[in-house]
Amino acid sequence: MISGLWNGYSGLTAFEKALNVEANNSTNVNTVGHKADDIRFEDMMYQYGYGKGTNVDSISKVMTQGNVKLTNNTYDVAIEGKGYFIVSERKTNETFYTRAGNFYMAEDGLLQTQNGMKVLGLTPQSNSVVASNPAKTQFNESFTKNITSKTISNENFLQTINARTTDYNTSAVDKGISGAAYKTKSAQIADIEALIADYKSKLDLYSSNSTAVGSASTSQITNVNLSTSMSQLVGVNDFIKITINNEEITQFFDTDIETTMKKLSDKISDIKGLSSSVSPTTGILTINSLIPAKEVLIKDARINENYLSVVNSQDAKLGSGIVLVNSTRQPLKST
Repeated sequence: MISGLWNGYSGLTAFEKALNVEANNSTNVNTVGHKADDIRFEDMMYQYGYGKGTNVDSISKVMTQGNVKLTNNTYDVAIEGKGYFIVSERKTNETFYTRAGNFYMAEDGLLQTQNGMKVLGLTPQSNSVVASNPAKTQFNESFTKNITSKTISNENFLQTINARTTDYNTSAVDKGISGAAYKTKSAQIADIEALIADYKSKLDLYSSNSTAVGSASTSQITNVNLSTSMSQLVGVNDFIKITINNEEITQFFDTDIETTMKKLSDKISDIKGLSSSVSPTTGILTINSLIPAKEVLIKDARINENYLSVVNSQDAKLGSGIVLVNSTRQPLKST
């Protein structure tokens, strides 16, 4: 009698495990890359002509092709037939294999799984890397800051543009000389941040119309002729004044005319997104916008009460297509 009870109990226990397996399969029927379980049973050893119940022999994965579903997600991929995606744990570099192809683009521009593992692949047959150092042909560990990762596609092509920088907050230093595009470290960092924001916005613009005929962006260049009234800079109360984007920049006479003009130029160069230089010989103050297509309002330039000529030698122009992106990248690369 006890043996018969045990036989029944073993059957119920095995059946419970079978229900759990089927319930798990049913629950994950829509889980991407899920491998169904298959349960098999075995009879226990017979004694005196009577069986000793049943037991679970094995629970194994069913390695068969599941249904492929169209998702319309840009980075979703499915494998038809045999094979696995090879993925790697970011911190340990340990390798794993998965059939789940519901990927997404990480902040660093790499394709990764839903749990953050990066997707490995073949070395690309061709690539194009544009760096401030011509010797650089690919990103390395020094490119620690991710600017953006953008995928642009249309009926003719698919491309991914990744942009990274080194740690410019650490590497930036004062550069140039007084009166000749002089930049302090803090001014350089501010310029870079402004150029990064502009580059990302130009990428968005390109993405919205990637089939446009390419044309380059241009930056505004403005010349202010100081020569007509330079001779009036003789005393401590004399000054040069200019309004840039509704901000008045004033430089009082300091030591001599050349020093005064250079200090004015340096103040302008300290403005985010601008660079300035002055020629003591000709008296021409040149103000460059570092950000392509950005218009700068420059007016009311004067020495004391004498107004000076302000002329744009080059106007800001937006541009279009991939050429727009390239011409916007160049000043960021240089800075």
